[in-house]
Amino acid sequence: MASQIKILYLTNIFQSEIRWIDQIFFSDYFLYEFHFKIIKKLLDWGNKVTFKPHPESFYFPNLTFSNKNFNQINDEKIEEIFKNYDLFIFDKIKTSALHFALSKKLPTIIIPLGENNWICKKKKKKFYFNNNVIDYSCSRSGSININWNVLKKTITKINKNGKIF
Repeated sequence: MASQIKILYLTNIFQSEIRWIDQIFFSDYFLYEFHFKIIKKLLDWGNKVTFKPHPESFYFPNLTFSNKNFNQINDEKIEEIFKNYDLFIFDKIKTSALHFALSKKLPTIIIPLGENNWICKKKKKKFYFNNNVIDYSCSRSGSININWNVLKKTITKINKNGKIF
């Protein structure tokens, strides 16, 4: 990446070891692993990353990176801090923070974990067309995966289109 982008990564709720999210079981272990992988990639690409777990989480996992470009916040509301960031990545669709970001037309990338049946197909197709949505897959063991090249290209596309302020 040519310039350093300040990214706020807003995540799913951490509740217990295994939970039910929109008809799919996710282990907090695999969510934690996914968050670690995505943040590591974003940092490796030269970005500044702030990790923000959902405020209704039962606990706030501490991700540790020996990188000065990483930060974690737990209590701040997006409405109060959004001007500090260039890009917003969400891994949950049903959240007021995402609705706020979309209403403000903030540059967003959405990885809709566990939200395969969240809306009718026609509305889902329109939502995908109008937003930067990156699909995920799960391995047999439960690990969550995305196509890293697609994520990097989407960040580059958003940056080139001047949608990052």
